[in-house]
Amino acid sequence: MKAGIAKFCQQHPQTSALYDIKHKTAAILQRELDQDADWNTFTQLANQTKRQVQQMALAALFPPNQKTKARYLNGDVLVTWGQKMLTFLDALQAAREPTFDRELVQEKLGWVTGFRSQLAKWGELFAIIAATESFVRHHGLYREAHLELEKHLLPLPAQTQRTQRVRRELVAFVAEQEAQVHPDERLLGSSEVIESVLGKMKRLEQDQSKSGFTGLLLGLSALVSTTTTAVIQKALETVPTKQVWAWCQETLGQTVQAKRREAFASLGKAEQKWDQLPGAT
Repeated sequence: MKAGIAKFCQQHPQTSALYDIKHKTAAILQRELDQDADWNTFTQLANQTKRQVQQMALAALFPPNQKTKARYLNGDVLVTWGQKMLTFLDALQAAREPTFDRELVQEKLGWVTGFRSQLAKWGELFAIIAATESFVRHHGLYREAHLELEKHLLPLPAQTQRTQRVRRELVAFVAEQEAQVHPDERLLGSSEVIESVLGKMKRLEQDQSKSGFTGLLLGLSALVSTTTTAVIQKALETVPTKQVWAWCQETLGQTVQAKRREAFASLGKAEQKWDQLPGAT
């Protein structure tokens, strides 16, 4: 795929190949946490705890689901739960009339206190990651974006060498990506907006989404456009329905559903003829 993209960019110099920021941060987290023994133990205990308490009185406290694939894409949710649980456990000790049984909570969830310092370090790391993702999502990539990102990340805590290293790496990554941006140009640094549009398109198509591209593809532009009654009226007056159908037939051709009906139409006729034979049952 990389070779194909590089070849396409060579043939079309106006095209830039950019790496999705969310996938980049996930790759960094995998590298940083995959060999972290404390992190692996924490995630294993969280999984065990979820299975143990989800059907108990402590169900409201169980850890969030962890992804089996791309599991670092939602690691921040798990860290946030751990930090909230620490606060809850500290407050539970001082509560006069606790909502949950202290001994039961300590038995099932007390292990979280053993990760107090680690959660603080992980929290720093994920905060830097989240801030970088948010910056690129909202501002995109443009000339000198890495300088703005550096300023944006500077106020965030970075006490550990790992967090400082990751912060430098992310700023350098954005600098590398923005080198492909032309002057006075701003490009997407995250594919999430594209995925969101495709998700809306699937909701628009509903069952038709199984038929491949249909004429509803034209609705994609309407989903990302600012429309008014006047704009819609002008569009209806300018483009007749026949022209739309002609464009669909010329550009999209037959849908999967149409080809399926055509393929099985002869089978239906054969069955009908068989039923009409004398003595057929």
